[in-house]
Amino acid sequence: MSTEPEQASTLDFAHVLFMDIVGYSKLPTDEQRGVTQRLNQLVGDTVAFKQAEALNELICLPTGDGIALVFLGDPEAPLRCAIELSRALRQDSRIKLRMGIHSGPVYLVADINKKINATGAGMNVAQRVMDCGDAGHILVSAAAADTLSQLSSWSGNLHDLGECEVKHGVKLHLFNIHADHFGKPELPSRLAYTDKKSEPIKSDSDRKQTLFGVLKRRNRTAIVGAGAVTLMLSIVVILMLVRHKQPTGRFSSLAVLPFNYQSKEMEYLADGIPESITYSLVKLPTLSVIPHSTTLRYKGQPLDDPQKVGSSLHAQALLTGNVRKGSANNTVSVFAELIDVGSGTHLEAWNFPDLQLSEVGQIEQNIAQEIPEKLSLNLSAAEKALLRKGTTENPEANRLYQLGRSYWNNSRKVSDLETAKKYFEEAIGKDPNFARAYAKLADSLTLINVYGTSSEALMLDAKKAAEKALQIDDNLAEAHTSLAYYYFRYEWNWPGAEKEFARSIKLDPDYPTARDWYADFLEAMGRTDEAIKQMKKALELDPADITLNADLGLAFCYAHQNEEAIKQLSKTLEMDTGADKGRLAQAHNYLGLTYEQQENFALASSEYEKAYNLDNSLRFHAIQARGYALSGKIAQAQQILDELSKNKDAPIFYLALLHAALGKPDNIDTAFTLLNKAIENKAPAVAFLKIDPRLDNLRKDHRFEDLLRRVNL
Repeated sequence: MSTEPEQASTLDFAHVLFMDIVGYSKLPTDEQRGVTQRLNQLVGDTVAFKQAEALNELICLPTGDGIALVFLGDPEAPLRCAIELSRALRQDSRIKLRMGIHSGPVYLVADINKKINATGAGMNVAQRVMDCGDAGHILVSAAAADTLSQLSSWSGNLHDLGECEVKHGVKLHLFNIHADHFGKPELPSRLAYTDKKSEPIKSDSDRKQTLFGVLKRRNRTAIVGAGAVTLMLSIVVILMLVRHKQPTGRFSSLAVLPFNYQSKEMEYLADGIPESITYSLVKLPTLSVIPHSTTLRYKGQPLDDPQKVGSSLHAQALLTGNVRKGSANNTVSVFAELIDVGSGTHLEAWNFPDLQLSEVGQIEQNIAQEIPEKLSLNLSAAEKALLRKGTTENPEANRLYQLGRSYWNNSRKVSDLETAKKYFEEAIGKDPNFARAYAKLADSLTLINVYGTSSEALMLDAKKAAEKALQIDDNLAEAHTSLAYYYFRYEWNWPGAEKEFARSIKLDPDYPTARDWYADFLEAMGRTDEAIKQMKKALELDPADITLNADLGLAFCYAHQNEEAIKQLSKTLEMDTGADKGRLAQAHNYLGLTYEQQENFALASSEYEKAYNLDNSLRFHAIQARGYALSGKIAQAQQILDELSKNKDAPIFYLALLHAALGKPDNIDTAFTLLNKAIENKAPAVAFLKIDPRLDNLRKDHRFEDLLRRVNL
């Protein structure tokens, strides 16, 4: 997690070292200044401090009589820093230092000086751990001890102290870490009243029994309970770190938010991990999971008010988290947290430091499988099996699939769709039985054909991919949608398309793409009222999606509800919060078409020009020229037509639309010639031949009936 101010107000998992000078307040003022300066110098000279600072993974906070160091990367860094300080202070008797270490969630917030500050329970617990020690002690919380005992050879130096009661009666389970050359072996005075002897953790089995009996296996930090009565007294301080007792009631809805990420190269994981978890959980009949495309509106936003976010998404629980580079090369660290929206309490947290990329797929499955239990859902054996179906056990295939999804989710430009296609193909190469990868490969191929140059080979490959996905998993709604869209846009197999759309929606009524593409089909059939209903349903599922909002505007346009179309499309363009230009270009295109229906050709031409400026594809260039032709700029329209006519990749159907707009008899003849050629080439736009208003001036010509007959309309 970068500590730049613009990244403030985000939840992160940190490793905190708290320290203060014992007896500081009793020192004369000039000595206070001297020991503070000396401590600052010693801390700044430690290797751990310098390394974390160089990686921009450190927040250093003065606390008056001490310092709090918040390490955002390496979980061992606080301990290494503490050991270096402990050794140095054996040579400096002026400073009596005690230290406490804890690992847990913190909030990173920009302070009044626009510098990053760390707040929250992670900081408070680290201070409470330190408060339990005397000068010379390095005390460690149970959560930090679990991580440390797994990552290196610290277990022989970690000595179990049991529980220490701190503020508000809360009890913390503590460990003392010491050896001959660092730390302090004596029992802290606050624990001296007991007869308990501190014992080192000698083995992994000892560790599992010692750490409250509930701390988790490798690569996972659990949140440890503190007792129901005292917990209520310290709820603000401790709930982020405490495993809150599961409610007895059931949670029926969940939203998995996009994870925060440290750098651009981590973005695909920050999107892909929540998307994969959502996909697994959405299959459960007992849990309503908010679509991933809906939660994308919160990408990059701090979760300052979980209850407000949960309420806006109609979700009773939220999963949030972050992804960052690991401390070792080519590794990542993942943190996730499950929140009860109603109470604002934290149900569970997962911390996976220093994962190989190949391990990411496994932790997605681990989290997805554990969430139902944390939400008090009692799953049957069949439901548990559903969580894995359609996914892959191959970690590299999963990584490549996530990369493909990142391009698919974020763009509708041909170049990005081709990149998505490449990744899906590579994922399939790693796992030939990865059904979801086949389905998304089919969708990518079809949309490349829709937005780019018509290609029979692409469409036949799309059909093969969709059929392969269904061969692997016939209950995969995505794959039925993929096959339906192929039938609709290429084969003009209208009954087959509707059958597949119906099957997909029955399997997954909450899959927005199925509703969206089914609405396209209904528009093409002239069933515009039904299309509007499907688009409204799609928007209920995913109200923030730019494409769905634009497509509802087009549905109104095709239904000749022009005022509604203008209102919807204007709203869509106002929603732009960084959406890719291809999606916004489409919204301008639809708005231009609506103005064209109103015969406001100047505004239509303006919108077509805006579309081309956002996406300078050949398709939008032809549409731009059509706008010029309609608004009387014949010379400009003819110039673009001449350019496009020389380009073998120019979209035939859109050239036909341009000739239709020019309107002279020879242009009309050419338009029919091009439309017949478009049918021969199976151009995707031909599917809308029956309803496309841009062809209205051709409909009275007897040749138009022939076109409709050729495409089964």
